[in-house]
Amino acid sequence: MGGVYIGDGSGRSVAAHPFHDETVERMGHPQFIGGSRVGHPAECDLPIEFAPENVGSPLMEDVTLTDNALNVVGAQQSIVVTGAVSAPDTLYLPRPGSVLTGPEVTFTWEAAASGVTGYSVWIGSTGVGSHNLCDSGEHTATSIKVAGLPTNGETIYVRLYTTSGKTTVHSDYTYTATTRAAITTPNPSVGLTGAEQIFNWTHVTGATGYSLWLGSTGPGSSDLYISHETTGTSTTVNWQLTSTVVVYARLYTTYGNVTVYNDYTYTVQ
Repeated sequence: MGGVYIGDGSGRSVAAHPFHDETVERMGHPQFIGGSRVGHPAECDLPIEFAPENVGSPLMEDVTLTDNALNVVGAQQSIVVTGAVSAPDTLYLPRPGSVLTGPEVTFTWEAAASGVTGYSVWIGSTGVGSHNLCDSGEHTATSIKVAGLPTNGETIYVRLYTTSGKTTVHSDYTYTATTRAAITTPNPSVGLTGAEQIFNWTHVTGATGYSLWLGSTGPGSSDLYISHETTGTSTTVNWQLTSTVVVYARLYTTYGNVTVYNDYTYTVQ
C-alpha cells in the first residue's frame, strides 16, 4: 500500500495525518505538525502553523505532496495553502505620537476580533520593546491605567501584544513624557531684588494646577509665602527681605490627583 507524504519544497518531507477542524494559525513559512502515513484511499488534512511574519498580508504557501500510491515512485504535485490572521490591535488613546498628559495615563485600544485570547502592554524608556516602566502581564481588558511615568520630556515606548491561542503579534508606538512646570523668571543665578517679585513658570500639557512655596528654612519650607493652586503661570510676591536670607522655592505641578515639583534656591541681592 502506498502513502502520501508532505514536503515544503526544501527536500524534506513530513507525513500527513488526519485531524479535526484544524486551522491555519500563523503567518510566514509553514511548520509541519506531527504526522503518520495515510494509505490509499484514505484522506487527510494537513495542519500548518505559520510564523508571525508579514502581518496584514494574505497567507499563502506552496506545499508539495509526494504520492507513491499508484506505483509511481516520487510522483509529485503541488497545492497552495492559504489562511488568514488578524493584525495586532491598535492603540487609539492617547493618540500615538502625542505628549502624555501626566505621570498617570490610561491606554486604550480597539476591541479584539473574535479568537483573541488576551493582551499585554509593555512600556519603557530605553528603546523599542523595552518594559522598564510597565509589564502588564496578559489580560482580557482593552485598557490599562499606568502610574509612575516620567515627567522629564523623554521618549516613551509602548508595545501592545495581541494573543490568539499560541499566536502573539504586536504593534509599537512612541509618546513624549510630560514635563514639570519650571520657573522661567527670576533666574536663580541672578538672585532676588526689590520688595515685589513676580515669579513666572512654564505651561505644562495635562497639568490641572500649579502652586509656589517660598521659605527660608530649607527645601520645601513655606514660612515666606504659599500661593493658592492656580491654573495660571505666574504669581506676585510682596515681602521685606534682608541680604542675609536664602530663599528656597518649590514649584508644584498637579495632574489630577498626582503632584510633582521642582526646587530652586535664590539669594537676596
